[in-house]
Amino acid sequence: MIITFYSFKGGVGRSMALANIANWLRLQNLRVAVIDWDLEAPGLECFFLRSPDRRAEVHAAPGLIDLLASYKERFAKLPPEFYASAQSGDRASLSQPDLSIRVEVLSRVLPALDTLMLPITPERQLAGSGGSAIYFLTPGVRDHEHKYAYARDVQSFDWGELYSKYDGEAFFAWLRSELEGGFDITLIDSRTGITEVGGVCTR
Repeated sequence: MIITFYSFKGGVGRSMALANIANWLRLQNLRVAVIDWDLEAPGLECFFLRSPDRRAEVHAAPGLIDLLASYKERFAKLPPEFYASAQSGDRASLSQPDLSIRVEVLSRVLPALDTLMLPITPERQLAGSGGSAIYFLTPGVRDHEHKYAYARDVQSFDWGELYSKYDGEAFFAWLRSELEGGFDITLIDSRTGITEVGGVCTR
């Protein structure tokens, strides 16, 4: 199951609600994934981690924007079966196979999502509360050394181009498949307002 937390207005407690529910679910021994998809104002890790060193680990970990960049770089080198040529051989008449076939190809080509999910255990839990880690997909590498590059990558990312030029439908179908196959529940923290990002991560 995948649930997106969205609010039109910021500052209404959306991220805090997500963090509390994620923690409650992990205490029920569910395998919980959390995605910080509020790329322009990230910081979901602050609800789980108070230690500056632990937060620094999150900031240094690759995440969603890095995964999208990697996908775009690999797109031109995808195996031929990702596309089906028409009999004429005309490139303009190329047609895509069923979505399930394209997702299967991406499952072989892209790195397993597990390699990007950072296990974090919320700090200052009650003694004996138990529970497993929360698997966190960061927005991207944004530590001190990379913070300007992260801001540039987020601001320049073209979501429309991802769909029209890089088959964004197949990418997100692959992402959904990875999340549903690897976790009991995934909680997504969305961007506020009327934005392309909010629409993409809600759909």
